[in-house]
Amino acid sequence: MSGERLHSSRAASLSSASSASPEPGAHTHRHKLFDFSPPSLIRPRHLPVPIPSAPLHFLDTHLAESLTLVRVEVLPTLHAELFDGLVDSFSEALDARSDSLNREMIERLRRHTRQLTSSMIFCTDALPVLEDMSRLHGKKFPWRLDCEYSGASRPRSRSPPPDALNVPCALPKVEGPRRSRRVRVHDASQPISVSDDIGIPARPRDDGVEYTPTCEDYIQKAWVTAVRVDATFVVFDCGNYMRIGIRHRERQTLYLSALIDIHSGKDPAYGGLWTAFHVFAVADAVQRVPLIESALLSKRKSTFEEPRRPSKRLKADESAANMESSIDETMAAYIDTFPVLAIFFHFDDLDSPAPLLLFKPDAEHKAHYGPTEYLKIIAYKRVGAGAVGDVYQAVMEPASAAKTVNASSKRSKKKVGKASEKDLTHRPFVLKIAPTSERARRLQHEVHIYKHLRDAGVSGIPTLLSYREGLNTDLRVLILSDAGRPLGQRMDSDQKVKLSSKARVELKSILMAIHEAGVLHRDVRSWNILEDDSGRVRFTDFDRSSLRGKPEDYEAEQERLKRFMEGEYVDKDDAIGEDDVRRHRAARAP
Repeated sequence: MSGERLHSSRAASLSSASSASPEPGAHTHRHKLFDFSPPSLIRPRHLPVPIPSAPLHFLDTHLAESLTLVRVEVLPTLHAELFDGLVDSFSEALDARSDSLNREMIERLRRHTRQLTSSMIFCTDALPVLEDMSRLHGKKFPWRLDCEYSGASRPRSRSPPPDALNVPCALPKVEGPRRSRRVRVHDASQPISVSDDIGIPARPRDDGVEYTPTCEDYIQKAWVTAVRVDATFVVFDCGNYMRIGIRHRERQTLYLSALIDIHSGKDPAYGGLWTAFHVFAVADAVQRVPLIESALLSKRKSTFEEPRRPSKRLKADESAANMESSIDETMAAYIDTFPVLAIFFHFDDLDSPAPLLLFKPDAEHKAHYGPTEYLKIIAYKRVGAGAVGDVYQAVMEPASAAKTVNASSKRSKKKVGKASEKDLTHRPFVLKIAPTSERARRLQHEVHIYKHLRDAGVSGIPTLLSYREGLNTDLRVLILSDAGRPLGQRMDSDQKVKLSSKARVELKSILMAIHEAGVLHRDVRSWNILEDDSGRVRFTDFDRSSLRGKPEDYEAEQERLKRFMEGEYVDKDDAIGEDDVRRHRAARAP
């Protein structure tokens, strides 16, 4: 039985208990609410113990340094103080709804608070993980990074959102904020120091190895989730036990309660504690809204500037297309000269303290890489998400590229060829990241299709720049040329995309060339057709493609494209084309 379902059923029970009408017997109903304790949860013996999976997503190690967790402190009386604060001001808290939670405030809450609380739900056998959290009390939290990085990233001026002025329990007082010092911020106009070395931590590969849950991983995941939804209150719940946490943004500290017995706990019981938790979560959000609005007015602009796209539509002739293709091929050769790619994420709440390292498949890993042995890449925008993974826009870090081009690597100089350093470092490209083994297999299949089409001389698709794998993980990354934005982004209210006659001819010709190469796309839709600033169109997303199509499959896919170009909405149809085959057979039937 999953902890999430248990948690939901308990919340429903409490909701029914709290729905009592506040009439003459309101005092009695309030006591029933405060004294409410849910039944103990027992996992049936015939059900196997769930095998946990690692909770951290690859982006969970790339928060801005000012937003990471630095310290954990366990306050044994935290949950009791929450309840005492509720009892002392229960009537005020309820009466304040008419003043503090008026319609205007509710709209402001919706605008500035994405979620009041953040929860980590465990299976019922995860009690040891909750118990082990006490071990971290008073210590510097071991925030997990992908590698050891001695250089400086290029973080933006990123301050944490403001905390509420009044916290509903006695948190320890400190003199000034605590700050981590892992990363040195450098002047973006200056070249990166040659001490920008990368060290590879000695971690075993996780392929086929059962994950062993650690409280550090779950605390880091809960903290990252709280940062992304800007929540102050955190819950760690395994069904029969839980801990409550309060996130202090400025101190970068998580204050944890003692372990709470949900079924048998008294003073307070679960009902009173859970009521206090949510009342103060709302009160915290109400206090923070004006502070957030004030902070937004003085928000500083990012120090990272995205590459500028041409403001006018470029001339899309054959010579321009050949030049673009030549630069892309040069870029692919240039990237290939580096054994390691170091990806720094710089957008939203992300400012990587240390990079995501990408290696060539099956390459030997060293324990240390000098500054001329890796290429630094800045991922500055998430531009899409699909069944295989998220897609990011990226660019080479100019100082890194300049440093490596001017180094003593003869092979780099040879392969850069006639393309200037500016052509390479100011040219956006795309990272398609598959974080799991299942998605990685689909991405690997897509790479195989791209190589097949490239070898067949098919144009009208993005250029394959590189394919890399993460360090000791299943993560895989496909690097492609930036071929523009999906047509689906400019679909009108009638779910139609207007295409020029030239674009229609191009699309028909490209799909015909793909088919002649023996590839069936199997996912022709508006979001898998790209258009660049010059009006050129390309097909993308070949993770579902096949090399074993029947003649009628190819004909049906061409018919599907024709319907799309004539203004019909085809995105809702079966992605792999079975509907098109049936429609095609019906059209040819006598």
